[in-house]
Amino acid sequence: MFDLNVKYAASNLHVVLAHGAGAGLRHDFMQGMQEFLCEKGVNVWTFNFRYMQKAYAEGKKIPPSRLPILIEEYSQVITEIRQRQPNAQLWIGGKSMGGRVACHLACQIDDIKGVAVLGYPFHPVGKPNNTRLDVLHQIKQPVIIIQGERDTFGNAQEIADYSLPTNIVVHCLPDGDHSLKPRKVSGLSQTEHMHTAASRMTHFMKGQAR
Repeated sequence: MFDLNVKYAASNLHVVLAHGAGAGLRHDFMQGMQEFLCEKGVNVWTFNFRYMQKAYAEGKKIPPSRLPILIEEYSQVITEIRQRQPNAQLWIGGKSMGGRVACHLACQIDDIKGVAVLGYPFHPVGKPNNTRLDVLHQIKQPVIIIQGERDTFGNAQEIADYSLPTNIVVHCLPDGDHSLKPRKVSGLSQTEHMHTAASRMTHFMKGQAR
């Protein structure tokens, strides 16, 4: 069983946000995005992959499981949510690694509305030629990616050179890093960017439902 956490809103629009490689659903970023999206009328589900559950239980860092295992675990979460909310307009997504897993899962199942990613890992840090674009070309559903302009896993300049399918929309937030955090000199804040991310995600998801 997974430790499913849900924050309900007064709508039938649901999104699952899976965490990144190094921080689980308790992380401030995950909790903040759950709160901001819920304020805008989205039901938000979060959970911990099993390796993260174990890390919390043992009080130590544990590396992520292999991608096929993460995809299967995410699939099990979707099955459980479907049992609880069979009529939900369901989107899947996540932060960084969690978003990448969601993209792979979207290629395997048809009963989701789309994918929402916060900081897609377009390539490993320092390896811009080792891109992770293939899965993005396989997804049939609409996809929204919110990226920091200077994300080390794929910055705005690099993304501009990618030939992404038309069902994928990328929004780059000014001076944001992989966690959407801008530098102080920018005059912006991470909280502002997280609110913007929630607004753009919500607008995109609601727009696809029309």
